[in-house]
This record gives sequence, structure tokens and C-alpha cells, in this order.
Amino acid sequence: MKLTYFGHSCFGLEAPGVNLIMDPYLSGAFQNRFRYRPIPGTWDIALVSHEHDDHNHIAASFGKPAVVRGPAEHLGVKVQCFPGRHGDAGGRVQEQVRIFRFGMGGLTFVHPGDLGKPLGASLAGNLRPVDVLFLPVGGTFTAGPQEALELIEELQPRYAVPMHYLLPAADLTILPLSEFLKVNPWPVKKLNDSSLDLAPETLPARTTVLLLKPECA
Repeated sequence: MKLTYFGHSCFGLEAPGVNLIMDPYLSGAFQNRFRYRPIPGTWDIALVSHEHDDHNHIAASFGKPAVVRGPAEHLGVKVQCFPGRHGDAGGRVQEQVRIFRFGMGGLTFVHPGDLGKPLGASLAGNLRPVDVLFLPVGGTFTAGPQEALELIEELQPRYAVPMHYLLPAADLTILPLSEFLKVNPWPVKKLNDSSLDLAPETLPARTTVLLLKPECA
């Protein structure tokens, strides 16, 4: 199974018989302040964590994916969905996000969208165990570096994959990845590639921060 980071909070998983995309964005959103290139590929399932243009754009080029905004099962992929609080941007945003937990290829994934706060014991217990956690780190609209560390502590994933951090392709008031890496105590695996082949037997024995190069940045 291939994991690809397209940029921002958008990841794709390609496995035999099913291609799944998470939080696809609209290229050119926010009066072109969001300049990631369009997402390539065709997709069978699209997970949408909340209704913002940088997370919910289903392009015609994707084909006709099943768009998931709650608990669902498609093509053998069972998706659980839990409510979470969007980052509040200093009180300017009061919204919920959908935290997705699902299995593919013998692995369990959690994508929390623009989650702004640690989970708490009850919700963390519902999400564990986690093989791959897609981890917001940029702050303002999501968890910042310290909250991201708490999310890792709560869920103890095998891979934590940072997302929703500042890159030149977007004019957003969020932090760069370097701010999270300054405080991160876990080992880091950095790839000069946007993709990684995943299988249960290839996962690290302890939590590792996985850095993928955004393909569309």
C-alpha cells in the first residue's frame, strides 16, 4: 500500500482494489492565497473532515468517489467517525471537525482534520491502537507544536506524520514544520519523497515522526 502526502492535510492511500484520499483541498482557494497544485489521481473514497475549502474539494478529475462525512463502509474500508473541536484561531473559529479512524492493508489510520486540542482519555481510548496518525502541527487553526506532542502521547502511534504547517505555497497564519521539530523528542524519519510503501511488518517498533515531502507544494 502506498501513502502519498499531497500537501496541507491531504494524503492518499493506494491499495489493491481501493484508492482513498483524505481532506482534498481546492487549488487557488482563499483568493489564491492557497496555491498548492491540483491533486492528481482517481479516487474511490474521499474523507472530508470539515467544510472548509482547504479540506473538502471533490474535483471532477477524481472520478466518482464515495464522499464520507461520517461512519461508513465502502469497498471493505470501515470508517469510524468521532467529533472533535476545530482550532479556534484566537476565538474566531467555532466549529467541529470529524476525526476519522479506519483500516486499510492491515494498518489502522487516524486523521483528525483541523483538531485544535488534545483528545482526552475517553476519546483517545476509542481511537487507539493507531499505526499511522496524521498530525496537525501548525497552530492557529489546529493543534500547535505542544498540543501535537500531547496528541502523540495520547495515541502512541507507530508513525506520526506532520501536516497543516506553513509552506511557501500558502499564505496562512500558521507555523512552519521547524517549530514542531524543535520540541519533538521522538526519532524522525525524513524522506526526500512524497510517498512511502507501508505494510505492517515495516512499521517502526516505537513512535517515529515521518516526514514526507509534499508532492503538490
